[in-house]
Amino acid sequence: GWGGGGAASLADLMPRNDISGQIKPALISELADKQWKVRGEALARITEIIATAKFITPALGDLPGALKGRLGDSNKNLVVTAVNILGSIATAMGAPVKKFLPIYGAALFNVLSDAKPQVRAAAVTCLDAYCQEIKLNTFLEGGYIAAGLATENPTLRGELLVWFEHKLGEAGSVCSEVKDTVAPLYSCLEDRSGDVRKKAQQVVPALMSHIGIDFMIKATSKLKGSSKQTVVAVLEKHRSAAPAATAAAPN
Repeated sequence: GWGGGGAASLADLMPRNDISGQIKPALISELADKQWKVRGEALARITEIIATAKFITPALGDLPGALKGRLGDSNKNLVVTAVNILGSIATAMGAPVKKFLPIYGAALFNVLSDAKPQVRAAAVTCLDAYCQEIKLNTFLEGGYIAAGLATENPTLRGELLVWFEHKLGEAGSVCSEVKDTVAPLYSCLEDRSGDVRKKAQQVVPALMSHIGIDFMIKATSKLKGSSKQTVVAVLEKHRSAAPAATAAAPN
């Protein structure tokens, strides 16, 4: 009907350009060239194609897979460029970009494990651009956040926990798959890194505000003795963050 849908955003009304004709096989092979300068020139060309088109259709040919390959490039400047391109694709395409996440979503989250802060910062900016278009739920439904938190890499965990806490705070509501992040979050609460443990504790109230304390306490039943005590103590400390209906201690 004409009722509650709200006005379409300006971006939805813009004519979209099909850039697939410009993504030639030669450009795709240059992205995988042995020489980093050739790979860099190919990335620069793609940046230009997207910037010129402004709004694009989901027709990208072999580009998504080729860009995924550059997320692990030995040249860190090219990793940053590839990540920036993925962010600009999200902004230029809008919601349909979600169909490409199965190709490079996991690899994009893995960039958060990079030793260089500027590389990780580029990945965070890129993930923010995706959230703007496809919302946090798409990442939760795809299992990317749970998988990232389950990866025993303190750099990746530290970056992802801070990002996840912010996104939970911004989200009005989240899908049921958010519950899949509880077990890996408990693992982060016992990480060897004090920094990871501290950041994980800050996610607890943000997550509890969405799913309540009862589910989170029930989920500790799978933990062993001392682990269970550690996690339950953190949960109890944040009990006041739970929605009113679940905040009271059970009778």
